[in-house]
This record gives sequence, structure tokens and C-alpha cells, in this order.
Amino acid sequence: MSINPAVWFVILCSEFSLRVADLTIVTNDFLKNLVEKKGGRAIILHDKIPDIRTPQKKLDLPAGKNVLFVCTYAPDEPYMRVIEAASQLHESFHIHITGNYKKAGLDPNSKNLPSNVHLLGFISKEDYDAYVFSCDVIMVLTTSDWVIVCGGYEAAAAKKPLITSKTEALLGFYQGHAFHTEPNSEAIAEAVTKVCCNIQLYGEQMSAFSEAERQLWEEQWFSFMERVSTL
Repeated sequence: MSINPAVWFVILCSEFSLRVADLTIVTNDFLKNLVEKKGGRAIILHDKIPDIRTPQKKLDLPAGKNVLFVCTYAPDEPYMRVIEAASQLHESFHIHITGNYKKAGLDPNSKNLPSNVHLLGFISKEDYDAYVFSCDVIMVLTTSDWVIVCGGYEAAAAKKPLITSKTEALLGFYQGHAFHTEPNSEAIAEAVTKVCCNIQLYGEQMSAFSEAERQLWEEQWFSFMERVSTL
């Protein structure tokens, strides 16, 4: 635990806010339980699946299977394990990685980078949407136990197969509609291979999740509005 006074001040302010707030909106059961243990009142409201239209822009992707790894190079994202996994895959499996790779000290021209890894850098929303719809599979990974990854919502919007982490929060959220993996290179390589060899199956699972999640959000929103009206 940090002994930085500024950190402790932020923690104390946060816990005080949780106790005095009329209602705290969270995205999963873990966070709801955490808020309530600290004396607060919480309600679950998932992020809404975005309405993304199929972009007009067409991408000239490499032949084979293309996986979009949605990444910001944050400490909880096992991007180096993903790069290691790529070196274990057949050369026809391509990993496209979003985000500012300079943050991680990576060089797209490095000879140490597997030839099937494509560092995209920062890209526009138009290009991002084009990659989401053009790639065969979306992958979003975290080592944090309570995070619901944002890229998963975009996979749901595009009804693309999703590879994500095997955490309690994500297992509970996707309810068997995504492929979950441990954050090591062997497991990630196996996940990519299995999903890419069963695109239709995992695409159908994500499509079913998308429809169910949209309905669940409507129910959660109705419950939230009812709760707010009684405050």
C-alpha cells in the first residue's frame, strides 16, 4: 500500500463519497458488493452496447485470419504475452494491435517483432471501426479482476467472436458467449487458434450475447430510473 499522503487523501475522499452518495452506479456484482461493504448504496447498470454501423471504408488485410487486439498498453494489459503468443502461431494468423506502442517502447520495424504482429499505433475512429468490422476476431485482455473491458462492447456491437480474460467478472458478464483465456502466451495462442478455426460458432455466440445484453440493459435502465425516482 502506498504511503503517499495524496493517495491516502484520495482514498478517504472516495470512501466518504460512497457512504454519503444517494446511489453509486457500478458495472458488476464485484463492485456493487465492494460499495455496499463500505456502507454505500449501489446499483448495477452496464455500459450500453454502442450503435456502430458497418463502415464504408474497406481494409486490405493480410491473407489468413486477422485478430484485432484492442490495447492501450496499460499495466493490466498483457500485451507482451500477446506478442509472444503470435510467435507461436502459424504465420497465417495475424495480430493487429491498437494503441500508442511507443508507450511500451515497441518498434514496428524491430527484427524481434514477429512478422504476424502489426502495431497500428493511434488510429482514427473511422479506422478503428473499420478494423473492428474487418478483422475476424476481437481480443481484449486484462489482468485486473474487476474490469469489464470496453472493447468487448464493440465486439458485441459488430457481433464478432471475442477472446477475453478468464476473470470472475468477465466470466459472469459474458455467460459463456466469449472465449476466455489465461494471460500467458501459450493459452493466448491456443485461444486464437481455437476461435479462428471456429469463426461461425463464436460469432453466433457473440450475436446471441449482443441481443441478450441489449434487452438486459433496457431492464437495468428501467430499474435505475425507478430507483432514482424514490430518492
